[in-house]
Amino acid sequence: MNEILKSDFFESGKDRVRRILTPDDKKIDIVEFDDKTLCYVKSGMGYPAIYPMYETHFEPKAEAILMDLDGTSVHSESFWMWVIEQTTARLLGKSDFRYEKEDEPFISGHSVSEHLQYMIDKYAKGGSLELARQYYFEIVNHEMDEIMKGRGKQDAFTPAPNLKEFLTTVKNEGIKIGLVTSGLYEKAMPEIISAFKQLDMGDPTEFYDSIITAGQALRKGQTGTLGELAPKPHPWLYAETARVGLGIPFERRHKVIGVEDSSAGVVSIKLAGFSCVGISGGNIEQAGVGEMCDYKIDNYKEKNVVLRTDGIFTEKQVNDAVRRIFNDYTNPIVDGSDKEKKKKKTTGGKKKGQAEGKNNVTAAGGRIVFGESNEDGIAGRMRRRYIVSTADVGIMTTICGRAKAINFNQHGEMLVEFADERLSNIVVMLGAVYEHNNPTEFKNLYLVKQYFDNNSSSKD
Repeated sequence: MNEILKSDFFESGKDRVRRILTPDDKKIDIVEFDDKTLCYVKSGMGYPAIYPMYETHFEPKAEAILMDLDGTSVHSESFWMWVIEQTTARLLGKSDFRYEKEDEPFISGHSVSEHLQYMIDKYAKGGSLELARQYYFEIVNHEMDEIMKGRGKQDAFTPAPNLKEFLTTVKNEGIKIGLVTSGLYEKAMPEIISAFKQLDMGDPTEFYDSIITAGQALRKGQTGTLGELAPKPHPWLYAETARVGLGIPFERRHKVIGVEDSSAGVVSIKLAGFSCVGISGGNIEQAGVGEMCDYKIDNYKEKNVVLRTDGIFTEKQVNDAVRRIFNDYTNPIVDGSDKEKKKKKTTGGKKKGQAEGKNNVTAAGGRIVFGESNEDGIAGRMRRRYIVSTADVGIMTTICGRAKAINFNQHGEMLVEFADERLSNIVVMLGAVYEHNNPTEFKNLYLVKQYFDNNSSSKD
């Protein structure tokens, strides 16, 4: 997020405003006060809004998972951006028109009208939004008809990898699933029907516990529904799916988690009061809202998404939890100057003593893995011997060693024993102090043991 001094309605340092933050795409402003935080959602249609931002946290077990459609469940964003491009080309009378890469955050994830208005403002100043909408739906109707007949862009709607396995696993856990999209009904339903047909999953309206779209398009002679001015990043689609569609009251929002690939969707989930999983492939990082995600995953592959009866944890979260446990014992007793330590920290490449093909206990690269050790230590992490005496009791100390066993006592405290002979008389206990300082991690320590058991048994 980028700090700015002034927004349309707020100014830092005035009226108790502490600071103002805006992402790279500048679609929202987050206004922090001493006692609250507000989110100013801008509008290309001339109707901005201001919402409270709630503190969000996820408490397992999940009662519901809310999933976006385009880019999250079905890979279709390129198709819809192509339709926006074709609409603009027709509006300009230039068949060879192509949008620019920098336009992508503004022509995906929002409403059709927001996308078209952006293109008009940039490429067709003074153009008619109503005419652009007419062209848009003419192109959509033609392309949908062609796709349904087996012609047209056959790769328009592709299910996300491992979507079926993920959805069925969640379903089998008894967790409700809601599908949420800023797309209009006539745009959204052919997508998910096509994806379910490819996956042999039957009728999506029977599978999902709730499906909320942006409603019906407004055309002459037809009745439209509210949706074009209140899509993502506004909270209403996600809020309605959870509260009305799934019957989960606002007070239980910490039992709901949303999955999104777009910046608008991430903001929408957070404004509705839910925790957010950001999935790669969309414009989350490009738009600058990555830090608003509570969790991040690359895809739905089993190695990246670990579903348990008491919550959802990604491989990265498991690894981060392990790192946090070891990092809790900071300030190791290390001889040498700060210059030497800095040099060791920034030196790249394979470390001395690291055997070829061996995985070692290390936090490098965002992974925690297990492997063999030698007399000089593991991957250079134990080059110096640490002497721990009774005087060190209560002092935060780093102990790097190959774990022999991880167990729990009757109080739920985790006990770590070391395989290295020189550390054989040491047992690290993560107990009341760790629970006080890291309550969430303490509840999830069983994941550390599970990860250890799965990765060490084959190497002993």
